[in-house]
Order: sequence, then C-alpha cells, then structure tokens
Amino acid sequence: MGEDCHPPQSPADIVGRLGRVLAVLLLDIPAVRTLATALALGTPQDTAVQTAYEQIRAAWTTAGIY
Repeated sequence: MGEDCHPPQSPADIVGRLGRVLAVLLLDIPAVRTLATALALGTPQDTAVQTAYEQIRAAWTTAGIY
C-alpha cells in the first residue's frame, strides 16, 4: 500500500469504498466499452486504448478510488 492508503476502519467504511468502486465499474461511458473490448480481443495498446484508460482512471480519482 502507498503512504496515502489507510485500511478501512469499519464495515460502513468498507461498504462506502465498495460502493465507489461499483459506481465506476458501472459507468456507461464509451471509455469503459473501449477498454473492455480491447482487453477481451487482445487488441494492441494504441492511442484510443490509452485515452480510454486515462478517462477511467480520472473517474476513479474523482470517486476517491485511485
């Protein structure tokens, strides 16, 4: 774990964190579909895949996950 990471302190904290993860995973944005398709098909990483990853990572950061 990084220096900024702290283990959850209570069941409510764990549920809150899982809720944020699920919210991002359920995003209905093109980036999720682009990355999922590339991973499923084994597509080589290109600009579109990298951009999709960066957009998903930004959503995680906004949600306080990454």
